[in-house]
Order: sequence, then C-alpha cells, then structure tokens
Amino acid sequence: LASFLAFGNLIFFCLPADAMADGSQKWLSGSANKDGARDLLCGMISGFVCKIFEYPADTIKVLEQTGGDRFHGPLDCLRKTVAESGPMSLYRGLAAPLLGSMLECSSLFVSYGYIKKALAVDEENATLSNPVPFWKLVA
Repeated sequence: LASFLAFGNLIFFCLPADAMADGSQKWLSGSANKDGARDLLCGMISGFVCKIFEYPADTIKVLEQTGGDRFHGPLDCLRKTVAESGPMSLYRGLAAPLLGSMLECSSLFVSYGYIKKALAVDEENATLSNPVPFWKLVA
C-alpha cells in the first residue's frame, strides 16, 4: 500500500499546475522524451496494480496444486491459508514478480508509444467521423 501511495504522489507531482487548475489536457502532449517518460511511468503503475490484484489468486492456485488432498477447492485454500498464516501470506514472494511485471508493462507501453509515433498515428484528433486509418494500426 505504501508503494502504491508513493506512485500516486509521483503522478500528482508530475502533472503541471495548469493541467490540474483548468482541466486542460496540455500535459498529455509533449516531446518524445516526455511521452516516453510518461509511458514508462504509466506502464510501471499498470504492472504494479495488475500484479497486486493478480498475485493472491496465483498464490492460491500454486498452493492448491502443491497441497495434495489438503484443500477442497480454491475458497477452502484461501480460508485455510488466511487462517493459518494471515492475509499477508498471500503476498509472500511478491518482490521479484512485481518488478518483472512493472518492467514488462513499462516496456510494452514505451514501445507502443514509439511505434505510434513512427507510424504517425494521430489519436488526439481521431473521432468517429475522422478515425485513425486501419493501415496505420496494423502496418
């Protein structure tokens, strides 16, 4: 939770004051370096949030697979694990997968952003009447 709050503060302080004051979207456009840094940060946050929500289910799955006849389903496994070891035991061993997920998502976000720039996809001006050409998305 502390890491998530730190990311929230980082995002808050990265936004220019005029973007928050008048609700404008000026902070969304910028140089390639700003866009790359923004994509990197958003990818890291995405990887963090995804892993925080996904990891307990993965832990239960692994405990069920290795527990033999000890558990009678995922809810039973969850109940017994939390009762025996506490709720934080669902997050035991999270550090390495969390870093991996953050690196994976940030690299995907950054590469996607640079590919859009290389193909000159103009998403800001795309509307239903003026869509992004399909060939730019698949080329």
